[in-house]
Amino acid sequence: QVAVVDLGSNSWRLVVFTYAPGSWWKRTDELYETVRIGAGLGASGRLGFEAMQRGLETLSVFERFCRAEGLRAPDVHVVATSAIREAGNGARFLADAESETGLKVEVLSAHDEAWFGYVAAVNTTTMRDGVVLDIGGGSLQLTEVSDRQAGAIASFSLGAVRVTEEFLPGS
Repeated sequence: QVAVVDLGSNSWRLVVFTYAPGSWWKRTDELYETVRIGAGLGASGRLGFEAMQRGLETLSVFERFCRAEGLRAPDVHVVATSAIREAGNGARFLADAESETGLKVEVLSAHDEAWFGYVAAVNTTTMRDGVVLDIGGGSLQLTEVSDRQAGAIASFSLGAVRVTEEFLPGS
């Protein structure tokens, strides 16, 4: 088994896959939590204290779930996207997360975030030509697709959380 954890700006997802190398794989479990780690980031440039606490609590739950499933830390691949990548205190959060859970978090570049969105789209559809638009909480990625191959890739700070806070302030 292997687990992938996506620490997005709005929601966090843990997906467990069972596989036979070179033969087959299937999704066998999944946890999802709306963490909103990027809440307030646009105004302050930093992750908020309450958002970080929600994040650490959720990541601790994910780690305990993986341990209960028999997954060891090397089998759990944790990636973070725009909110943690862009936050002035993102490195501090990552250090706290690793200290509390033992999980190492890889921060994806904007290009890699777009690339993984493209890979997911072309591997779950019959798309041959077009554009993959992947909108998250903190950013939007566009990838040109021609004959199922990635072309130009761009990332914009236009995620759902960021845009909502900018143009629809308040509760």
